[in-house]
Amino acid sequence: MDHPRAETLKMADSYLVPDDVDALARMLNALLIEHWILYDRVAVLENLLTERGIIEPGSLDAFLPTGEFAASLEAVRERIFSNVLGAASGEGRSVDELRKRRP
Repeated sequence: MDHPRAETLKMADSYLVPDDVDALARMLNALLIEHWILYDRVAVLENLLTERGIIEPGSLDAFLPTGEFAASLEAVRERIFSNVLGAASGEGRSVDELRKRRP
């Protein structure tokens, strides 16, 4: 038989409890705002570079990084994804480790 307070005790050990939903929504909203700011700035830069003849239209979409640059981008991606996704578990897990947890 379960102890009457078992569910309360389980929740106390959780990283998030129901009262955290508003805080989580604010965090998600803040991330979306930051993402939009970055997207907007990159779009403006791409437009300016295209208008000034520095790059061809669509060249950023067509660009495939290679070598050391590709490796450095992958390392940054791994760090960012691990920081964001790993924050939910409270542990610094790699993206590959987090993918293994999928059902």
